[in-house]
Amino acid sequence: MKAFGYRTDGVAADAFTEIELPTPKPASDEVVIDVAAFGLNHVDAFRRSGFSGGRATIPGFDVAGTVSAAGKRVTNFQVGDEVVAHIEGGGYAEQTVAPESTTIKLTEGFPIADAAGLPTVAMTSYDALTVFGQVQAGQTVAVLGASGGIGAMAVQFAKALGASRVIGIARAEDLDYVRQIGANDVATYAQVTEDGAFADSADVVINVNFMGGHADAMMALVKLGGTVATVGREESAGNKPNVEQVHIHPIDASHVRQAMQALKQLMDTGSLSVRIAKRFPFTLAGVVAASELNETGHTDGRIIVERDVK
Repeated sequence: MKAFGYRTDGVAADAFTEIELPTPKPASDEVVIDVAAFGLNHVDAFRRSGFSGGRATIPGFDVAGTVSAAGKRVTNFQVGDEVVAHIEGGGYAEQTVAPESTTIKLTEGFPIADAAGLPTVAMTSYDALTVFGQVQAGQTVAVLGASGGIGAMAVQFAKALGASRVIGIARAEDLDYVRQIGANDVATYAQVTEDGAFADSADVVINVNFMGGHADAMMALVKLGGTVATVGREESAGNKPNVEQVHIHPIDASHVRQAMQALKQLMDTGSLSVRIAKRFPFTLAGVVAASELNETGHTDGRIIVERDVK
């Protein structure tokens, strides 16, 4: 089968190559997925930049496709099921294996290729809200970076978790989209000030902007005694007392299954939205171009490589 990987670090155009691999076989608790599409994430680039050489590495954590084989202990899937999965690498390929525990069946009618853009952002946003933000029903949640992949999922998960009010903070050109996915109120960063309409309004502030930032906006939004959870490492909580500030970071694998099941529940409501920034073809040139865009760190939505794109 065809796959795309690297044996060295460096820029995408120099590092990636097409690799021929044997068809994978599932362990007893795994499924084999014929990959329709895979999604790209920042971690893909980070891992390649730190690669020291050696055996070929096939990246890719988010895949969607059709089950073509199942291990003998698998009970939730059968051949022909359309699924999306989070895996620990190996997704940039025509076929891959995925644990049953981190694979979910797609709701009928959900676009199979679009699903490839979901697992990692779903895991990150769900953990941000439930583990780091500890959001409770009835609270007000503010999401900075609400139009991006993680932020958009955070808005939708916050509503599903029972937040009574979700405030989405994004660029002006993205506010309509943020409102469409469920935010009760929207604002630009310039509109979030210490004496503005949204000051001291959020029980929990989630900042999922790439590399963090916007410390002033976070502190303007959070209530006294509230929580700020951010992917950045801002050190100052300003002059607000009793504001808990936590750093969003990867946690153990046991949370992956929980996040994927929460994603399944949200998908089953029929309201789940994922914005695709760009689709690339399943070719070496497509993988290189997708990787180069991914490494800019700034896209309006998810980046996927799709078998049906020419």
